[in-house]
Amino acid sequence: MLQLQGSTTLPVQIGTHTILHQFHIAADKDCPAPLLLGSDFIRNLNEAGLMIAMDLHNQIISVGSDKLNLVQLNYITLTPTNTYGVRINGDIKLPRRTNNIVPAKIEDLPQPRCSTFLIEDNLRPMDDIYVVGRALVSPQADGTCFINILNPSSTDIHLPNRMNVAHAYPACASEIQVNAIQVTVPSIIESPMIHASSSLAAICSIPTQCPRRTAYIPPEADWENHLPHLPMLENIRMEQDQCPWIAEAKRALERGDDSIANNDYILLNNLLYKLPVRLHQDPQLILPQTSPTRNDIIALAHQSQLGTAHLGTAKTRAAVARIAIWNNMAKDIAQFVAHCQQCQRRKDPSAYRMRQPLGRFEISTRPWQRIHSDVIGPLPTTLDGNKFIIVFIDSFSKFIIAEPIADQKANTTAQIFMNRFVARFGLPEMLVTDQGSNYMSDTFRTLLRNLNIQHRTSTPYHHESNGQVERANRTIQEQVAIATKEHHDEWDNVLHLIVHAYNSAENSTTKYSPHFLVHGHDPNNAFQLALQLPVKKFADEDDYANHITNLLKTINENVKINLQISQDQQKHHYDLRKRSNKKTYKIGERIWIRKEGNNKIATRFEGPFTITDIDYPNITVIDGRRERTVHINRTKPCSGEDDS
Repeated sequence: MLQLQGSTTLPVQIGTHTILHQFHIAADKDCPAPLLLGSDFIRNLNEAGLMIAMDLHNQIISVGSDKLNLVQLNYITLTPTNTYGVRINGDIKLPRRTNNIVPAKIEDLPQPRCSTFLIEDNLRPMDDIYVVGRALVSPQADGTCFINILNPSSTDIHLPNRMNVAHAYPACASEIQVNAIQVTVPSIIESPMIHASSSLAAICSIPTQCPRRTAYIPPEADWENHLPHLPMLENIRMEQDQCPWIAEAKRALERGDDSIANNDYILLNNLLYKLPVRLHQDPQLILPQTSPTRNDIIALAHQSQLGTAHLGTAKTRAAVARIAIWNNMAKDIAQFVAHCQQCQRRKDPSAYRMRQPLGRFEISTRPWQRIHSDVIGPLPTTLDGNKFIIVFIDSFSKFIIAEPIADQKANTTAQIFMNRFVARFGLPEMLVTDQGSNYMSDTFRTLLRNLNIQHRTSTPYHHESNGQVERANRTIQEQVAIATKEHHDEWDNVLHLIVHAYNSAENSTTKYSPHFLVHGHDPNNAFQLALQLPVKKFADEDDYANHITNLLKTINENVKINLQISQDQQKHHYDLRKRSNKKTYKIGERIWIRKEGNNKIATRFEGPFTITDIDYPNITVIDGRRERTVHINRTKPCSGEDDS
């Protein structure tokens, strides 16, 4: 039951209209939602001359000429006590997909009765057709009132007279009427003006001490709280007097000492200023090197919208120099800006990005030693219902297996892996994938564990970690797009032919075709058959076996050399292009993690997080209650303490 502690009348804006509405205040622990609006709110709209209508099918509410989106909230419960039946007053027709204000009556009201009741649906079987909206209502002396009933169905509903549709709970505490928010905190006596919190329930849960009435100030109108903290001149005057050399300079100026050293200073209102070098500049307030006011001035210049608004070290230093000066000022400003949490969350200068040198896998020495896998899609749905392509590529031969699939479920991935890969080529020693849910599921990981296959994953948003399959994916997508330029929903009909063409062509890295490295010969093609080109013949099976043995031995050595050369070249060009700068972290250090999104004005980093494990280039941090692994290139060190 709601233990109401008071009420207040506040302006409510809905669309372009603003009306005054009375709210009842309850403690946070009792209130089932931050804000509840009942049928009395709709009645206030009608009394203000605004017609209201709900289009539940399109989830739109119309208030006057305004159209607003509707949001459906989860159902909330309230423990019923002292309930009274609510019956329909008259025969009512609920048109389909409408929200209706209908007459009702609360039966057997107690005497003396409460003025306010909470209306709730009685949850009877008919509730799968209509819903009674929760609301606070004030019935007439005989119990008559209006309630809100929703008909979400596609047919009209007839409610007969005196049909029991809801429960009513008395809210007698709502008789406490106040014209403004009653804020009762000890600091009220000392403060001439109170800025009320936007959470009414939070205000009223504070223990009662020295009650005092204060008007509610909306956050957008509370301009005083948005002003920056301004240093007090009296504090600066005291700091100057406590600094020996500044105090001596002030005394010299008071005596009229015209020494050369004092020609650079001026004394105004018992404050020492430094005279400007240029005529258009103003005098600078002199501060001791240990003055606590230094950070207040830097914060005013750097963080306030009235200052440089986080524009960087140089601009902050120029802004501070127009106000004050002290020894080692440039160092203090640089340190303050470097530790600014808002700047660290947003700014991501390219020159200072983390760029770990390109890592290397150990070069495979035979086919199917290490394979890489990924999923392409979603693509246009084909007539067979396929939307994705699952791809496997051998790191040694570059041989590709690609299969169309309807979904990315773990069972589908496991089935394709067993039937289309393992059944044809055997078990690989290692499988490299991303951290997609299909690969990280218990089903798929248990399968790999039972088959003794090592599973290695790349970090999110760092496709270079699984670069071999990423390049194959791009080739497949390009060829599929060309082959189905007029019938994009038939790509699964040409996929296997495209893969065969890829496997039959010479690979730029190995200098051999993937088909040749796996099968020991190139496949026949239409040109050879049409032109009847001569082919090598063998005397018998032994002659062929000796030929294949010697050939594969030579070819495997050549492929390993070519792979090593290609890997070295890729690493050299990557490190040169990315201007790699190797960075080391320590466990316990705090870092920021770059977000991967397209929002131009959102913060670019999240955190800071504490490092719990390091396995370069991967960094593991604690994020709430879970551990999270990211590539080091998505991180940057956190300077200073988190003040968020």
